[in-house]
Amino acid sequence: MSTQTFTIGQPQKEGYTFVGWTSNFSDTPQMNFEVKEGSFGELKLTAHYVRNEYSIKYDLDGGEGSFIEYYLTNDLIKLGYPTKTGYSFKGWDDGNHSTPIKDYVLTHGDLNLKATWEANKYEIKYDVNGGIVISYPYQTVTYDQSYTPLTPERVGYNFDGWYLDGVKIDPSKYLYTEN
Repeated sequence: MSTQTFTIGQPQKEGYTFVGWTSNFSDTPQMNFEVKEGSFGELKLTAHYVRNEYSIKYDLDGGEGSFIEYYLTNDLIKLGYPTKTGYSFKGWDDGNHSTPIKDYVLTHGDLNLKATWEANKYEIKYDVNGGIVISYPYQTVTYDQSYTPLTPERVGYNFDGWYLDGVKIDPSKYLYTEN
């Protein structure tokens, strides 16, 4: 029994690009493998692929860092952590997870990642110079947020204000921006 000439098509594999067929008769990949009329015997074909390359775009949201910009299908990539003064990195938002991710196993497809941050909290300890603070001599403040310094009391004295490096500060305009 004889068959007509036919061509073996190009298979699809997600995340890969087909580069050709090899056979038990040829080691050179061919995109379209043609089986000629009147062919006989066993024919073994093997599909060959290359992994696709995908891009990663980052929105650091004010942070700093440099990271990989491309990856191949099925690469296991540990994403880097950017830095931002006064903030802790919480992870990457890829739009597909309910919480930010810090590590990522990449399969295939371009990615757009946005850094998510949480403002650091700092504790300020006051030198009340012999006075007392009604609550506690410490105050927790959040980076880049304004706050009002605590007001101490001392019997026989009127509180004149807070000084930083010998300069009186205006507590209504104080913003915490340093560690």
